[in-house]
Amino acid sequence: MNIQAGKEENELMKFMFGLLLGLGLGVAIGLIIAPQSGEETRTILNEQGQGILLRSGALSDQLRSRANEAIERTGSLCPHQK
Repeated sequence: MNIQAGKEENELMKFMFGLLLGLGLGVAIGLIIAPQSGEETRTILNEQGQGILLRSGALSDQLRSRANEAIERTGSLCPHQK
């Protein structure tokens, strides 16, 4: 093995060590300072998801109603359409 290949391998090992160390520290700090447990977080996310579904359904109904009104108005302007 030549000197250049040894340096590159050493640099790669340093990078991988730093990456794994950073990942480990990030996970540990995240677990320590987490505002609530995983179960509580899942409950909150589930509730927020349900709220988004309800709002999107209402928005979809409004858009459908507006589209139907626009179709009716254009149909009265252009009676030759089938």
